[in-house]
Amino acid sequence: MADIVLKWAIPVGVHCFHVEFRHHTVAEEASVFVDDTLNLEHCNVRPGGKYLFDLPHRQSSTIEKATCAVYIRLDGFDYKYILKVNGMSFESYKKEFHKRYDVWNPIIGNRATRIVLDKRELTVWGRGTLLKSTRDFGPVEGVETRFVISGTFCKIITFKTDIIRHNLYVGENNLKIEPFLD
Repeated sequence: MADIVLKWAIPVGVHCFHVEFRHHTVAEEASVFVDDTLNLEHCNVRPGGKYLFDLPHRQSSTIEKATCAVYIRLDGFDYKYILKVNGMSFESYKKEFHKRYDVWNPIIGNRATRIVLDKRELTVWGRGTLLKSTRDFGPVEGVETRFVISGTFCKIITFKTDIIRHNLYVGENNLKIEPFLD
């Protein structure tokens, strides 16, 4: 039986994928599940390369636009698992992701709602769907981007301090939502 050895939440564009890596150390097999769906099955884990084991099939799995690879290294009697996304360490990938996207996860309509601002394209996405939005200069600070999701009014205020920042406000009471780092 394969054990779930690691779980990751990998942000790709406006979506976040939940990835499980399962490793059957006795049978030397591994599987990758993305959002509870098998993505890469029964990879034979074999000796080779810089790491004690690596996965065949070009050592990678594609999740939307991201190429992911899990490297397995034996450290004494323990296995060490290293995730690389688009050739970068997972930590470096997340830093690059958040340079382009701001993400919030407020509860809207009694549902967790992923809201993503693409800072390069200046588009707003909610629950994976492009939202119609309007932009105007705000009365007090910066630019206001307004949109509605599930009947709830929201706005993102863009302002500049030492760097450009974005704050999300939800509902009639303008509840400020803190950014979410996947």
